[in-house]
Amino acid sequence: VITADGKLPVSDPENWTDQVVALPDSVLNAIPTVEGVLAAPAVVTSQGNKLSYFIQSGERRISSTTAMTTEFLKLMGQPKNITLPQSAINTVPSVGQAMAPGTIVKANNSSRLYLIDDLNNKILLASTSQAKSVSDSKTYTFSSADLAKLTTRNGFTSFKVKCNSETYLLDGGVIYPVAPEVAAHFPGDAYPLATSTCASFNLSSRPIGQFLRDSKGLLFFIENGVRKRISNWTHFGNLRGDGPGFLQASSWFTSKIPLSGKAPATVTLASLENTPTGNFGDLTFVGSVPVTSPAPTTPAPAPTPTPTPTPAPTPKPTPTPTSSPTPDPSPSPEPEPQEVQYRVQSGDTLVRIGAKFGVAPSVIQSYNNISNPNLIRVGQLIKIPTAASAAAPEPAPAAPEPAPAPEPTTYRVQSGDTLWGIARKFGVSSKALAELNGISNSNFIRVGQLLKIPS
Repeated sequence: VITADGKLPVSDPENWTDQVVALPDSVLNAIPTVEGVLAAPAVVTSQGNKLSYFIQSGERRISSTTAMTTEFLKLMGQPKNITLPQSAINTVPSVGQAMAPGTIVKANNSSRLYLIDDLNNKILLASTSQAKSVSDSKTYTFSSADLAKLTTRNGFTSFKVKCNSETYLLDGGVIYPVAPEVAAHFPGDAYPLATSTCASFNLSSRPIGQFLRDSKGLLFFIENGVRKRISNWTHFGNLRGDGPGFLQASSWFTSKIPLSGKAPATVTLASLENTPTGNFGDLTFVGSVPVTSPAPTTPAPAPTPTPTPTPAPTPKPTPTPTSSPTPDPSPSPEPEPQEVQYRVQSGDTLVRIGAKFGVAPSVIQSYNNISNPNLIRVGQLIKIPTAASAAAPEPAPAAPEPAPAPEPTTYRVQSGDTLWGIARKFGVSSKALAELNGISNSNFIRVGQLLKIPS
């Protein structure tokens, strides 16, 4: 993809677009390569654009808020947006609004809350309390039409979830790896979630056992699907031994475990073997953010100088004769030739430069020993003779003959050229250019075609 800084390599073009333009190697090699790799999934934007876009599997989803964009960047581990030309972004088909997995959403005309599962599903939540227990996301509001595009899933009533065929506990936006034997003591069935949704939650680094502390500070022991009250911290220490500590649970989480009497004096804790690792690799940013190359060491083209007019030579006073008759007149000294230095800008031609300084292109060509007037390069330093130095040394004849018409300049058509654009470049009409080259259809010129440019 061609960016403002150069060409950025795309490792998986099939995940972006099928609108790929073939260019000659000579053209691509002339464009600097940007350090970085573009790969999906990725979040991109364009210069000056308030919108961002999530790209995956050849689909573009629009993120209209900074908060939602941040949700995607955090989920994927992408450092920041990648800036691309909007024309390139638009070649990726749009499929609607971007809703990050693991976020809480609602319609603008309803109070129902949903958990976004992967990119194409929404899970109906029973209450605001469940929403707070499931995710720490803010609630995003979308149009009912946008939400209707997602498949609705129901039946999410448990704090036990299944990710990659393994069971976890979910509370307060944190997912807790739990061993199968420990999970069996918690009630309910594990609700399956997409891997990307599981990856959106914060992963606990400590193991979870059979102890729970509620929002009031009370301790419980979980066994066979119920919670049993622990009398005090000493009781808790006796039950725990060298096992894992308690889970600080939300009110909704605690309410889903029936209360059943007091915990016994001693217990045998469930095995912690085969605790899942919580390693989720879905929706991971695999590219690299482009790095802008440092400015080239070649000095930047100098601004166009204002031509300096040739100063008129100061006449010397004629000496006063004394005893001698009128002396032979001595010729006044010739002024030193004056010149202006000009650095070629993009789009310049000798014709344009000559017009800018009021000097014939052929004089500039001769003055700078330029063999081919069509081959001047950007940054080239050209000397512009002023009227004094550019004047012809021979006196003009009394009756000058008409000057012969100059030979037409030639130009070879480049990729992207149009007849109108070439005519504008040389300051001539497209009609005159077409007539001189016998072109009947001005829309059909080919790359490499040699055109004559009229004077």
